[in-house]
Amino acid sequence: LEEADDDPVCALNMVDAAISVSDQVRRKHQEACSRIQTQLNDHLPFLNLVLSLYGSAATGLALRDSDLDISLTVGKDKRLDRDDLIRVLKEKCTGVSHVHVIPAPGQGTITRFLDGISNTMFDILFSNRLGVANTALINTVLSYDTRIARFIRLVVYWRRVVLGARFPKQCVPSSYSITVMCLHFLHQKGLLPDFFQTSLITEHKLIYDLDCSFVTDISKLPRLSEAGTIPELLAGFWNYYGSEFNVETQVVSMRGALNKSEVEETSKDTQHHYVTVFKPSPLAVQDPFVPTHNLTHNVTLECVVYFRDLCRSAVSNLSKGAPLYTWMFGGIAGNAASVHGDGASTSSHQDSVDMEDEDEGEEEEGSKTPVWGEESVTVGNKRSVEEMEH
Repeated sequence: LEEADDDPVCALNMVDAAISVSDQVRRKHQEACSRIQTQLNDHLPFLNLVLSLYGSAATGLALRDSDLDISLTVGKDKRLDRDDLIRVLKEKCTGVSHVHVIPAPGQGTITRFLDGISNTMFDILFSNRLGVANTALINTVLSYDTRIARFIRLVVYWRRVVLGARFPKQCVPSSYSITVMCLHFLHQKGLLPDFFQTSLITEHKLIYDLDCSFVTDISKLPRLSEAGTIPELLAGFWNYYGSEFNVETQVVSMRGALNKSEVEETSKDTQHHYVTVFKPSPLAVQDPFVPTHNLTHNVTLECVVYFRDLCRSAVSNLSKGAPLYTWMFGGIAGNAASVHGDGASTSSHQDSVDMEDEDEGEEEEGSKTPVWGEESVTVGNKRSVEEMEH
């Protein structure tokens, strides 16, 4: 960073290169997935098992210590018992260890294991068709402009650094929530087209009676304003969520501008396989394909206010001429040590830095650490943003 003192674009490119997963490691992950799929099919014949990477590992948005999320599907009219899957993973799959089951609220359970050959933690979920569809959507959006992926990775990493040490992981926006927030910002600013234009959708797809269709051919979409440099996008993001977006009334959505009363009203009459009620929360981020799923329903009010204040402070520092990368990463370089290696994830990593899971949990009391030199207050989660400000 010192070598790029006068070049924030170069500095942020260096940071992105340090935190992102290289193409070589991504190939290693895919090879590991294929190897384990082959071993499972060898020992569980006739089930036609297919392992599909989804989530940030499949979109290129993962940080270096992120888990690999896998959707396991079984052949038509076939059935796989979870105990058989665990038995084969433990006894028959070369290099696999630490096999255990963890709860995944709203999704059943996840089978987690460490692949020693690639030194990567895997999370298997049975037939997560919506997760795979969301991954396809994000990959299509990212192909619209190569800068979008770098922009999102930096925001995700920034969120980890500024929120991870202060709040429990279940109380902060997940990486996927941050991704949707970034794409919502770009769309609202006219930098990203609408990927849900009915007239441009050529293939309609239903999953659990949910419309998971989107524009897959980006050549049909209009080319909008230039997205600008990565520093400009970061500054715009902080200004938008620090001063323009109203968490009291608005909903973050890839489908356009929505308000909370609108979403909560329509959700009362919605009945489908997944979620039936849009859970209210201080920050509302709508799932692109499940309109009644609030991705941030566990995020606490303290975290939302702290996040907003950080965004405002960022804009203030930039307006005073402080180098973006200096205030963003200077003084917190030690946190970068948690993102290291060639995609390796260990059990100790999971305990200390993983914030990828969207676990349910009890909302906890806010921290009493002062925010940017201002006097802080400890408040209950039911108070409004205005009350907290006063």
